[in-house]
Amino acid sequence: MPTFLERRFYLAMAVLTVIVVVGFAPNFAERILQPSHPAPAWLWVHILAFSRWILLLPVQTGLIQARRIPLYGTLGKTGAMSFLRMGAGLSLVEGYCR
Repeated sequence: MPTFLERRFYLAMAVLTVIVVVGFAPNFAERILQPSHPAPAWLWVHILAFSRWILLLPVQTGLIQARRIPLYGTLGKTGAMSFLRMGAGLSLVEGYCR
């Protein structure tokens, strides 16, 4: 029988991922929010898609632990769309950050 920590490993890793991303957010915000160099609209779309995808990670792992499989599947489809949007904008972001 798995221990408490073994059952909660994926949820803990997902929450840790969110904490790390939030921790680095001020560094990115400092670069993006410069009034002398405003960020284009596509960059904001990419940021929102990435944020949604990262925040969905702990929700998805919690749904699996709670055995809410149908809701997990529904949210998974929206997460896949966010992932595609995020991936499509990645090349644009790389060019902007150089």
